[in-house]
Amino acid sequence: MSENYILDFNGDYEDYPNFTHFNCSQVLGSRLICSDEAQEKLNQLIAHHGISGVHFLDSGDYHYITKLMCDQIHEPFDLVLFDHHTDMKDAVFGEMLTCGDWVRNCIEENSRLHQVIVAGPSQKAFQQVDFHSQKLKAITEEDFMSHKAMAKLAYYQSDLPMYLSVDKDILTKKDAVTNWNQGQLDLSTLQQSLRQVLSHQRLIGADICGMPEECPSLAEQLKAEQINHQSDEKIVQTIQPYLKVS
Repeated sequence: MSENYILDFNGDYEDYPNFTHFNCSQVLGSRLICSDEAQEKLNQLIAHHGISGVHFLDSGDYHYITKLMCDQIHEPFDLVLFDHHTDMKDAVFGEMLTCGDWVRNCIEENSRLHQVIVAGPSQKAFQQVDFHSQKLKAITEEDFMSHKAMAKLAYYQSDLPMYLSVDKDILTKKDAVTNWNQGQLDLSTLQQSLRQVLSHQRLIGADICGMPEECPSLAEQLKAEQINHQSDEKIVQTIQPYLKVS
């Protein structure tokens, strides 16, 4: 077992009392891309504190940390990802891990990964990915809009343990404010989808990312923080009953 914790790179998490807070603002080479130095520091922190709680990863710029979390899993497992983006782009920085290609890296490099269910990108987004793998199971934004997603989530589930990752950019701007373009899912549909997968597989860890850019005014900033805090609380409340955390 391990604790719930926050990897805070931008100082966005002020009122999360039930989480251990790690100030990561001095982890250089960590935004969008993960330098060797940043990866070493983050790997040390993750290895020491474990992956079996709920973890906040700041904005989607740091979503590659999910790949580092999965590297710590020492048994066959499924990765279930709710995200507006595929995060399976071609490598741009050579072998350096980035927020745009970490899912591809996870599929290619993690021999214990049985499958990754990517739920939320548009059909067009999946079609634009020049990458194919039998491990990849796609559930599109259109599947959610046509009420087919729940059946697909149930169909793809296995008997293996699961690591869960949620990027709040899958949500409408009513339910989250992030620094990436966002999807059309409402929070209640996301919660229903989470319960679908969580009730059928053993959860071994989860993370949540998606925070805003700096807003033009203080009022907009406070409003964005309020919206995100509310969605964070509801997502954690949905996930937490399925985890045993010290």
